[in-house]
Amino acid sequence: MNEEMDERQETQPVIEARRSTGIRQIPARLQECELNPNSEVTDDGDLVHLAFMAESEPVDVNSALKSEKWRCAMKEELNSI
Repeated sequence: MNEEMDERQETQPVIEARRSTGIRQIPARLQECELNPNSEVTDDGDLVHLAFMAESEPVDVNSALKSEKWRCAMKEELNSI
């Protein structure tokens, strides 16, 4: 039975993903803006979107325990159980 499955899998053609053939253009409203990829590091060595992560969740338990906000949230979670 496994041999039959292997034979079926081997005979299936590989289908490539369709790609757009249109020319990509920046919208007029963004022509004067400076665009950077999400993971770009600037010449100063700064991560471009680091500001968006400033108020994100703590990375580890010790960081969470230092924050009154997170200790309160953990207590609420435990009390809800």
